[in-house]
Amino acid sequence: MLPFHEEVQNVHGEAMKIIDIRPPVLALLYLVMALLLHWLIPALHQGVLALPVLGSVCALTGFGIALWSWWLFKRSHLDLCPTAPTATLIFDGPYRFSRNPIYLGITLMLLGIAIYMGSIAFYLAVVAFVITINGVFIPYEETKLEETFGTRYLEFKQRVRRWL
Repeated sequence: MLPFHEEVQNVHGEAMKIIDIRPPVLALLYLVMALLLHWLIPALHQGVLALPVLGSVCALTGFGIALWSWWLFKRSHLDLCPTAPTATLIFDGPYRFSRNPIYLGITLMLLGIAIYMGSIAFYLAVVAFVITINGVFIPYEETKLEETFGTRYLEFKQRVRRWL
C-alpha cells in the first residue's frame, strides 16, 4: 500500500487531485516522461533488446481489451471517470477474467511500447502506472463499489481477480 492511499480515500483536498486525473491521461504523462528520459539518458536504451513485432502485438492486444471494456461501459451508459457514481456492475466480456480490464489494457499498451522501444525508461513508465493504479485508483474504486453494491461486489471480487 502506498503511503498516501488513505489520504486519497479519506480526504477531499490536495490528495484527491491524483484521482481526478483520468487513467489514460496518466498513462500518457508517464509515456511523455519516459520519452524525455529516453532522449536525455541514452544509457537507458543501450543493451536492452527491442522487439518491435512482439511489442506491437502486446500493445494492440491491450488496445483491444481496453476498447472492448470501454464499449461495455458505453453500452451500459456508465461514466468512465473513476470518481463518478456507478449505477451498475458489468460481469461479461473481459470482466469475466479481470475486475479492471481497462487498466489491464492500458498496462499492456504501455508494456508493448516498452518492448517495441527496448528502453528501460519505458519499462519504468509501466511500473509507475501499475503502482499508481494499484495503489490509488483501484482501492478508491473498490471502496466506492463495496459501499454501493455491498455483497454483490464482494462476491464478484472473490470470483474475479484484480488484474488477471
